[in-house]
Amino acid sequence: MVVVHPISGDQLVLGLDLVTVPSLKAALENVETSGCDFVVCPLVHPRYERVPLERNDWNTEDVGVKPPWIDRDDPLTRSGMELRSGQWIEGVVGKLSPWIRLDSTSARTRRLSEVAFREEYELAAHLSLKAVITPRISSADDCANLANCINSVLSSELPTRIWVRVPISFGTGDPELCGEPASERSPWDVWNKIRTLCNSHRSLGVVLEIASELVGKRATERWCAEPVEMISIPTSTFVKNKAGFPVLLKRHKDFVTNMFQSKVPFAVSGNAATTNSAEGAKPYVMFLAHLFGKQPADGHDADDDQYLDYLQSPLQPLADNLEGSMYETFESDPVKYARYQEAVRLYLSQKIVERVVIMVLGAGRGPLVAACLAAAEQTQRKVYVYAVEKNASAIITLRNRRDREPWKHRVKVVQADMRSWKSPEKADLIVSELLGSFGDNELSPECLSSTHKLLARDGICIPQNSTSFIAPICSQALHSNVAALGPSRAHFETPYVVKIRHGVPISSPQPCFKFTHPNGKESHDYSRYAHLTFDVEEDYVLHGFVGYFDALLYGGIDLSILPETHTPKMFSWYSIYFPIVRPLLLKRGEVLDFHMWRRSSAKKVWYEWTVTSPAPIAIHNVNGRSYGMDVLPIS
Repeated sequence: MVVVHPISGDQLVLGLDLVTVPSLKAALENVETSGCDFVVCPLVHPRYERVPLERNDWNTEDVGVKPPWIDRDDPLTRSGMELRSGQWIEGVVGKLSPWIRLDSTSARTRRLSEVAFREEYELAAHLSLKAVITPRISSADDCANLANCINSVLSSELPTRIWVRVPISFGTGDPELCGEPASERSPWDVWNKIRTLCNSHRSLGVVLEIASELVGKRATERWCAEPVEMISIPTSTFVKNKAGFPVLLKRHKDFVTNMFQSKVPFAVSGNAATTNSAEGAKPYVMFLAHLFGKQPADGHDADDDQYLDYLQSPLQPLADNLEGSMYETFESDPVKYARYQEAVRLYLSQKIVERVVIMVLGAGRGPLVAACLAAAEQTQRKVYVYAVEKNASAIITLRNRRDREPWKHRVKVVQADMRSWKSPEKADLIVSELLGSFGDNELSPECLSSTHKLLARDGICIPQNSTSFIAPICSQALHSNVAALGPSRAHFETPYVVKIRHGVPISSPQPCFKFTHPNGKESHDYSRYAHLTFDVEEDYVLHGFVGYFDALLYGGIDLSILPETHTPKMFSWYSIYFPIVRPLLLKRGEVLDFHMWRRSSAKKVWYEWTVTSPAPIAIHNVNGRSYGMDVLPIS
């Protein structure tokens, strides 16, 4: 039974992580009775250790150690026919034998473990399991051989994934518990070593095991950027409330609620007496379901989920004519146009003249024109609007709207390039929405460069200015998605518009480039350079930089996609991601030096970016070799 949020419709998938499973059918029945959806169970009985098939295959490095030569003709484990294929796929996640120690210092244990690891993985693939989980890593594990074995089986390109069980802390000795700098042996560092040795393989994930003691806030948030495929919550993490029911302490509740946003399954683990019976597990399951249902709806559209971590090319409205479906998507955001309308209303309320001339530059299908006319109605001001648009197909819609009320006799539709249009009169107000995810990446500075020629002496522009912001980001998901586009370096020298789910800013965003409209002069040079420094407060892997913008419309009314000041319920813009070719390990206490250039030629505008500290990397997108924003000749 998938738990559904009563408001948002989001789903929480729950499972039981079992130690032993005498009968899989009975276990799945218990899972359903307890309100869960799947079972995590050993593929092979925990006491069933394997031995080499041939005596001469045995490695005799371990002097004095004799292998347990046992001839077995009985089955390794239960029959694959115990469940239907659909039940194996949807209802079971396998666990590798707990005795497997691929990085053991004992050659005997290591060799047996390698044989068993491959055998059990191939069994899981044979059963069509979605994933198998490795034994819990420890602070003593070197993990090099584990990573080697993982690489070996994943190179076979079987669909079954491998999830590494990682504790959120190694116990009271973990320095992260006290907020101290992470040691080499912190769980995240061990996981990062495995991930790096496996070249961030897309079939490698994490089962994050919650502990009674949580590490610091930044150290826990860091996991939101990792490929966490499941959260395992031991029953020992819960405490009893006054009524005798299991609950989580506040810090654990906060962490679990935060991880709900990642939409990963949760599994309750514990001793057999608790988890192997429906009645024993149900109170823990009910608490998680209750906690999930209590979280406030975030107001997002469920249809947007398909775009989470999905890379999209930024729009180029100057070079390209947008399709009708794209206009329709933008027009469906009522918040953006309500803000524009409020800004125009405020301006009109302060502009005491008989007639106000408004020019909407880049009118599209007319949402800004409608907002200006609505603001005029609110303030009882007489306005005349010029709707300037270069897209011939959008002009058809504008002319249809012009011929009907309330546009009739109040709107002049002009098919022209705003950069070269010669207006018959001066504007009191110019309104435009040429804002991209990075503020200027839809070439608003270039497009609005001639606005001073169109404006009356005391005329203004809405927006009055825009500022781009940028922050370093840790996100294996985004970096892997770029890598999946192909081997060309060009993919890593291209920015992408993306709604980020699996990503954590390493430091707070800082202002990058600012443009003011009008700029008071006609200029064709809008080059910029920014050198920013970011403090690193925790160990992270740098996968690139994420960009935002904040735009002042008028009189304190703004539009923002900065996380801290995001305009509520506005969805027209996602953030923008600037990748780097090779991820860079950052250590707590280091300073990250970032450099970015906005450069231009007669034909295009482009960004270049690099890092110079703590370790220099190559400058990305030199001379716009991989990506640029096309500048069409002025017609």
